[in-house]
Formats: sequence, C-alpha cells, structure tokens
Amino acid sequence: MNSTKINEPHSKPFRNNKKQATQERYSKIWAQLILFCLRALDCESSSIGCQFNEWIQEQLYELRDSAQFNRPQSIISKQLLDLSISLITQSDYDRDYSIIKWFMGILGYSVSEARWLSPKEYTPMLARILFCMQVIGLEYSLPSVERDTLNIQSNGAPHLRLNQFRSKWLVENEPSPFNTLHKLLNYGIKAAKDGLGFHWIRIDTDEEWLYYKGEKMNIGRFKDFQHTILQKAEEILSRSLLFRTSRNVEDINPYQFVHEDFSNLDTSYYFADVIPNWRETNWLTMLNNLKGNSAKWSILVDYDTSVQEQRIIWRVEGIKEYEKGLGLGIKLTLAFYLNYATI
Repeated sequence: MNSTKINEPHSKPFRNNKKQATQERYSKIWAQLILFCLRALDCESSSIGCQFNEWIQEQLYELRDSAQFNRPQSIISKQLLDLSISLITQSDYDRDYSIIKWFMGILGYSVSEARWLSPKEYTPMLARILFCMQVIGLEYSLPSVERDTLNIQSNGAPHLRLNQFRSKWLVENEPSPFNTLHKLLNYGIKAAKDGLGFHWIRIDTDEEWLYYKGEKMNIGRFKDFQHTILQKAEEILSRSLLFRTSRNVEDINPYQFVHEDFSNLDTSYYFADVIPNWRETNWLTMLNNLKGNSAKWSILVDYDTSVQEQRIIWRVEGIKEYEKGLGLGIKLTLAFYLNYATI
C-alpha cells in the first residue's frame, strides 16, 4: 500500500501507527469532503463550478436520506464506503471533473487571509487526503470484518484482490485523482524546501487587526489588555496573596536590597539570608495584613478556638476555599481579558 508504482513494493510496510490526535486530523479532511459534497448537492453547478456524475449524485441522495431518517449505522457506513470508492475511482477520462481534485483546490485557498496557501502549508493536506484514500481502498478491497476468514481458493489470494484495486487507482501514472494529488504532493515537497517559514503574525493595512495563525486580534484592545492584566495581577498580589485591602502595591526601589551573588554555587545559599530577621519580619507583615483584612481573617482563622487556646487555629476548610478561589480567580481573569482582546 505504501508503494505508488505498479508491481513495485515499498521497502516499508503500510501502518497506521499515528497518534489519536493525528488520526483525527487525517479523518477530518475526508469528513470535510463528504460534507462538501452534501452541501453542494443542491447548488447550481454554475455557482460552485463542480459537477456530480449521475452515480455519485444518486449515492449522495441516498446517504442524505439515511442520515435524515436515522437509519442504522451499518447502512450509513456502507453507503459512506461506497460513495468514497466512487469518488476515488472517478477517472480523469470522465466527462465530469473529479470532485476530490476540485475539493483539494478549494482547500488550497485561505479565505480568512485572502491568499493561496504556501507549499509548506498545503502539502500536509495533500498527505492526509492521500492517506485516507489508501485506507479506504484497503477496507474496500479487504474488508476488516472478513480478513480473518478469507477463503483463498474461492476469492483469490488477498494480495491479488488488493493489488487489483491499488494498481489502478492508488498509483502514479494512471488517470486517477490519486495520481494527480500524489504528483502535486511531490512537487509541493520540493517547493517547500526552498520556501520561507510560516508567517505566523500579520497586520492589516489599517493597522487595526493582528492575525496570528489565522486568528485575529484587535491591536488597540491588545495594547489596553497588557495594562489591564498587569493591574489585575497587582490586585491579586495585593488582596489575595498579601491579604491587603487596597488594590495597589506601593512602588519600591529594588536596588535597596542586597542582590544575589550568582557566583555563589552553594546549595544552601540564599541572598535574602543577609537581611537580618527577614523570615520573622515577613511573617509578622503577612499576619498583620491578615488581621487587618476581616473578610480573609474570618475565612482562614477559627477565632473562638484561637482565643481559648491563645494561639492561631487555622480553618482547614477555609484554607481549601481560599486556595480554590485564588486559582479560579486567576484563570477567569486571564480568560476574560484574552477574550476581550480578541473581540
């Protein structure tokens, strides 16, 4: 199956050892093809440019009826396989142009960016559709439900049944969609080697929108987002982490502190240790902030028990609630402002 030449096997076996996410990407492109056919079925041929021959058109009507009337999945699967084979075996000599080749031409254009895809962007799509054609051809020639019980004497050797289909429809230099797309893939791979990398970031002529991997972001809102997210991060630091009641933290001069000696590689070295009583000072500062924040104090401290035992008794439930709320608050804040910037 890996070989694209008649009567010439490939040195590597044909395997589907791809990851689950990769399999989903590959199968998605074939699903797009089927949905495109169903969508274009009722359109005027002059409006979309592609035409269905009578046999494919009849299969599409039957498949659509089965989906609308909720017929058994086995029937729909059989119809999908038959339709897929008809698309794969649509000869170049047919009066109607191959739907697969027409569909792949459409996928070569990016509507959101108003440009044709580069070879490096387009060749992965070709590889996916070609792989799907090979898998479908294998299933058609040697159905998976029959492979363990194939009767060689009555049905012929399995590899002969497979080669009968493959040598006509899944090889090069034959009038088939596979031949056209495989040669286009080889050409695209060569062209991609000399091409530039992807342009992940693009700005429109009005400098209003920034495009990243096809997603657009308003530049003005993105500038505001940077300031807003810093302000929100400062508020989280002040109120949730330092237990202060104000939204802001006073500006400090970082150069007043002793800087870290990067030449000291001792495992026990910590630059803050040169500050006298820094641990006790920080602890008292945090405790005083917490005492001054009545809302946080009531959540985290069991006041009555603390008074009786003359020491701070922490509320376990309150600590869990505090940690959960802190994490959720940060996630919601980021999600909100990221969505705000992309509107």
